[in-house]
Amino acid sequence: MIKLLKTFKFILLINLLFLYKINAHAQITKAENKNDKFKIKSKIINEINYIDNYKTTKASSNFHEANFKVRQYSNFYFNKKFFVKTYIKGQKEDNPNTPNSKNRYFDNFALYLREININYQLNDNLLFKAGKMNLYFGKAWKWQRGIMSHKLAKNYQQSEKIGFLTKYSYGNEQLNGKYNFNFAIFQDDDKYLDNSIITNRVNDKIKSQSGLKSYLFTVNINFDFGEKYNSKEYLQYHFGMVNKSLTNKNNIDKIKLSHQKSYAAGFNYHIPIYYNFNIDTLYEFVKIDNLDGNKHISEKYHSINNIINLYNNFQLTFAKTWLNTNNKILSNSSNKLTEISAGYNFNNSKFYDNLIIKAGYNLFEEKYLTKLYRKNSYLFLIRYMKNY
Repeated sequence: MIKLLKTFKFILLINLLFLYKINAHAQITKAENKNDKFKIKSKIINEINYIDNYKTTKASSNFHEANFKVRQYSNFYFNKKFFVKTYIKGQKEDNPNTPNSKNRYFDNFALYLREININYQLNDNLLFKAGKMNLYFGKAWKWQRGIMSHKLAKNYQQSEKIGFLTKYSYGNEQLNGKYNFNFAIFQDDDKYLDNSIITNRVNDKIKSQSGLKSYLFTVNINFDFGEKYNSKEYLQYHFGMVNKSLTNKNNIDKIKLSHQKSYAAGFNYHIPIYYNFNIDTLYEFVKIDNLDGNKHISEKYHSINNIINLYNNFQLTFAKTWLNTNNKILSNSSNKLTEISAGYNFNNSKFYDNLIIKAGYNLFEEKYLTKLYRKNSYLFLIRYMKNY
């Protein structure tokens, strides 16, 4: 209980300091710079989720869990071309030493610096970025599309990378489509800003080699078909490729690992069906060769996520992800994650820009050899968002 109170006190302090910083900068900007050459745009998101694993085939998975997350995004604009982006995240740090079957309530809270990078917008079509960043490979891992539906897809999220990125845009969404090309060279952040405070982070042994020897290339194609039934119809395609040069930081013999190669393809289609009724559909396929540098292991992901929006407030989510692991030495395995959830959005209040309450059902299945492991869970989520 004492640890829980300390965690909530720290979270409250983060929010208060954030609000004070924003208000102070806003006053300085208004008083000293009428041309708005320097300005700050920020967003803070607080989230509480509760998981009840009510029925499992493993006794070790029969527990209740409650977590708190905080996300703070800030852009510091020095002029129209130059800005600095930061992203601070607080969440539970998974601890492999947590006893099995133990209920977990707001434990092991940790605070991370997920992004800090310098951006230079040369013109409407060309952007240069340097620092610690998220490379945006794939889309199914985004947390906005459900409660836990993104959990498996997070395996291939390319976040907390240190490097350089160039973004080039061409075309028009309402004519022949807008094409966004991204190219980056990077390495994993395993030395400079990779730890966390409050609870120490458990870092992976497998990391990309230092010296910016890994690279990424993605293409996003966006189409805007205009409004229909008072809602926008749009279609987005995403294609990506990542080549990671890996090393084992704890490997004394420095055994050479194969390059891990990842490929992504998918689309997101927002379809207005009728007034106050639209469907947001996402499908994504990702293939990973030489997983963690092991040439004998590969993975394939299929993700489907359908969101039905009613009256701009009610939301129904149906999502499923399949993961198939091919191991040429050992046996193959597969995982499935299914989510059905419903929620309600409260918008544009004096105290928040968006407040969402969701409840749902989650089924996780894992198959290895002849064994099938199933975990059924009830989910509950409250998420608060405010722009400054």
